[in-house]
Amino acid sequence: IYQRLGIPTVATVIWATDQILRRITPTASTSEWQDASGAVQLCEVTAHKDWYGRPITLIEELTKARVAFITRLGEATVPTINTVIQDGDLIHVMVANTEIKNVEQTLAKSPEGSR
Repeated sequence: IYQRLGIPTVATVIWATDQILRRITPTASTSEWQDASGAVQLCEVTAHKDWYGRPITLIEELTKARVAFITRLGEATVPTINTVIQDGDLIHVMVANTEIKNVEQTLAKSPEGSR
């Protein structure tokens, strides 16, 4: 609520710790939202460095996930077909729960190994 009102706040210890650990050890996806049925999630995923310089649409081509948005330099952006993955991008995908592991495995290796 404070953030929406533009009031700067200090995050709670648990939230801050979680955010730091997510940046230091980005090994698995992190669920940010889940629908009421539990079938679909919005997840932050980490891509292997070989994905840098590749079009964001390649993720959708090689997985059963939809790229919802990326966070680049602290600013969220809805990607277009011209968006290219860059070092430091946080990629947020909508994915069925049954496909999360497949998405993680695909993004953990080079795109050439995923084809």
